[in-house]
Amino acid sequence: MLSSTKNITQENFGAILSPNKTSNPDFYNWNRVFIRYCDGSSFMGDVKKVDPETNLHKRGSRIFTSVIDELLSKGLKDAKNVMLTGNSAGGLATILNCDRFRALVPNANMVKCVSDSGFFIHAKNLPNAAGRERTFSRVVHFHGISKFLPKSCTSRMKPGLCFFPENLVAHIKTPLFLLNSDFDKFQIQVNLKPHPVDNPGWVNCTRNITTCTPPQLQIIKDFRNTFLETLKGVGNNPSRGLFINSCYIHDFLYLMGRYNSPDSPKLHNKTIAQAIGDWYFNRSSVRLIDTKIDYPLDCKIGSGNFV
Repeated sequence: MLSSTKNITQENFGAILSPNKTSNPDFYNWNRVFIRYCDGSSFMGDVKKVDPETNLHKRGSRIFTSVIDELLSKGLKDAKNVMLTGNSAGGLATILNCDRFRALVPNANMVKCVSDSGFFIHAKNLPNAAGRERTFSRVVHFHGISKFLPKSCTSRMKPGLCFFPENLVAHIKTPLFLLNSDFDKFQIQVNLKPHPVDNPGWVNCTRNITTCTPPQLQIIKDFRNTFLETLKGVGNNPSRGLFINSCYIHDFLYLMGRYNSPDSPKLHNKTIAQAIGDWYFNRSSVRLIDTKIDYPLDCKIGSGNFV
């Protein structure tokens, strides 16, 4: 279970949260709030009953509402431009809560959402598809999330499947930016599992892709092709932004080396910072997808290797 009892007392704001005008030109002077993910349900659960043995409360939806209510009292109600972002599980939470967030800040002129590495795919034709479905279904059942998922989805398929972004994104009305790698390291390492998790060959391969055998590498390439095909299936909403690169990485927004530096991933010569800024302020449409690279890139960013 997640807990806030061991939270660090100070958080370093970098990359998209940075106050540095040079490295974060579009958002450096914004009010920035970091919300630690702490409930295990993507801030969607709301179960009235409390476990009498563990005193466990499954009410992530109330956490989200309470945080926004407090921020509204501190000035959010007067904000004109607002953006909700999150990475990994927080990226999934951003997708799930995007329209809800928009409804909670009705006075803002422009509200948009950016999901970083939160586009977790079902990949029903790849290994461990049943395991991925079981995991999402258990979360939905445990936290009582079904009632909060779009009825346009749950009327057509099981609630657990409606937790996968591919079945949700088309229903989201608020402008949404999807930032992801089509060789998402976490999904390949943790969710794919074509072999038992303790299989040393697969573990070594996913830790260091230069050690992969041809069959292992083919599975990784199959993931990438499935990711891109899945992305095609979510429609072409004109308000949606895309930055899909081929770095063997998970998470981009909160590390300056990945977000906006001379060595950052670029598509059409745009860094992630430039792409998000252009999209948010409607300077141009941004639908950047690396379709030329079919091999996971060992992206060496800045002075360190972040893969």
